[in-house]
Amino acid sequence: MLHILLNGLLLNNNYSGVQYSIEYFIDSLGQTHSTDHKFTVLVSENYAGRLRESENLVLKRVNFDATNRMKRIWFENFILPGFFVKKGFDLYHSLAYTLPFFSRIPSIVTIHDLIALDFPALCKSETVLYYGASIPRSLKRARKIIAVSHTVKADILQRFPGIPGHKVEVVYHGLHSRFTRVKDVDKLVHVKAKYDLPNRLFLFVGNIEPKKNLTNLIKAFIQLKTEQLIPQKLLIVGAKGWKYSKLMEFWEHTPLKNEIIFGGYVEEE
Repeated sequence: MLHILLNGLLLNNNYSGVQYSIEYFIDSLGQTHSTDHKFTVLVSENYAGRLRESENLVLKRVNFDATNRMKRIWFENFILPGFFVKKGFDLYHSLAYTLPFFSRIPSIVTIHDLIALDFPALCKSETVLYYGASIPRSLKRARKIIAVSHTVKADILQRFPGIPGHKVEVVYHGLHSRFTRVKDVDKLVHVKAKYDLPNRLFLFVGNIEPKKNLTNLIKAFIQLKTEQLIPQKLLIVGAKGWKYSKLMEFWEHTPLKNEIIFGGYVEEE
């Protein structure tokens, strides 16, 4: 039986896309009832998500709040390798971007994008510095690299020509069974009233930050409203990330400001 360690330390606070993909991926593994694999998942001491232990999945809580980025980075790079040896894991899977600096255990790393490397001006400076140092080393050290799309694979191979193509596997994000049409009329009425929704709308879901290209989305929407006279409003939901002030200023000065709704962060339910 292979004993596999999965890193779930990013599962904290309000989730965005990467966190959802990690939790659903682990949740699905825990439901496989495999007799060939045992999974241990690292989570924060205050983790309160959906993951539950099963016959082949164990949650291992670290003794710190993993929302503290510096503590998490220190743990992943300098404490985790000793944990590999102590517990005798056969494989480590980092579900987001980086592997430890000092580790000899066979490892897999999932790469969701290379935005911090390709478009550093759109990201936090500390993210650019850390990923700029850690991603190249992680890709070189990994036994296998999971890219979440063929575009991400192409980005990896273009930026790092020394990595052989067969080392990078494309595995798309899955679609959880929770994502289905809601038929409960009371729920629909409640959500429509809570967010004061029009009958017809365009919807954007994601963190409010430069790499989401929201300025151009708003420009396109305004063009459709003025030239095609479309009836829809534009609803933008998601937490404010970073460098969002210019976008909000742009929105404040648009002639169709009232046709664009910022709904804030929305819980999954």
